[in-house]
Amino acid sequence: MEAEAQFIHYQLKEAMPSLMKEGQQNDGRALYALGQIFLTQGIYTGDTRTLLRSMAAFSKGKEDSEEKVLCRSACCTMEVGGLSRTGKTEDDVAMADALSRMAEGGDVLAMTEWAACLLYGTGTEKDAEESLSWLHRAASQDYWLARLRLLQTERLKEDRESRRDVFNQANHLALMGVPDGEFYLGECYEAGWGTEPAWNKAVHHYERAYSLGNPAAAMRLANGYLRDTGNEESEAKAMEWLRLADEKGNGEASYRLGKVYASRGEKEKTWAAVSRACLRNYPAGVFAAGFLQMAGCGTKQDEKQGMIKIRLAAQMGYIPAQMYLKNPENMAERLIHDWNV
Repeated sequence: MEAEAQFIHYQLKEAMPSLMKEGQQNDGRALYALGQIFLTQGIYTGDTRTLLRSMAAFSKGKEDSEEKVLCRSACCTMEVGGLSRTGKTEDDVAMADALSRMAEGGDVLAMTEWAACLLYGTGTEKDAEESLSWLHRAASQDYWLARLRLLQTERLKEDRESRRDVFNQANHLALMGVPDGEFYLGECYEAGWGTEPAWNKAVHHYERAYSLGNPAAAMRLANGYLRDTGNEESEAKAMEWLRLADEKGNGEASYRLGKVYASRGEKEKTWAAVSRACLRNYPAGVFAAGFLQMAGCGTKQDEKQGMIKIRLAAQMGYIPAQMYLKNPENMAERLIHDWNV
């Protein structure tokens, strides 16, 4: 169908009206495409409602359509613990068998989901090399999701050939208008993966990624400019990108803003930023919020609530919080200095 072809080639605006209409008629392939679109949007924005729309589309396709296997495979991957499932139930085996036959028949969507089954051992034996082979076949037909999964798989490797492939896939995705393509292309130029390192080119692609809806690019830009210490222009740009990342809900950005405000002695702004990092479950932010609350810095002093936060940060595996609980006296002097208490 035309809408499915548009989805495959990342022409999402053009595809959406038909996909919505076909999804309302319980067309499993349309529901699968809608689920992938909502999932990507939800990951970018952190919007729980969009993520729930994704699961709802997959679940409806799994239960109500005649062709269930694509949506069922997507549900397996999204389920809590889904990536480590053994995948030995009868339903999983039947799903994997159907996906395998569809993939062999040339179905590009099934190729990508069959690759996931092989990677995670859902309904079949794990086979990472075979999984990669199927992703390559799907990517060769210009399916954006296959290219993205292929890039993310190759990105974990450290050899030169894999990093060159990451660069090539990122470049192709960027040309298709996929935000993650621009983001990973920026990463390639920043780190020198498959190309010569070039911060100015990294900035261009990170800015493009952000403009297309990928909020993680703002934090990459902020961190890059923060490395250029002593340069007033870079520091101003870092603050600008930190604020944008903070507005998009990035806990690290909230925490880093708090550190900047603390260095300036702006205690109320420090507390406001750190408390946002805490609410976003950023471990360093949870610990800092606990310490500031115990000290009454920028907020009303509350030692009980402060200690609760510090213990929570320790439970999250944050080592400075664990060290503080073991020996608060040794940590206090450094924390007082760090947060300008």
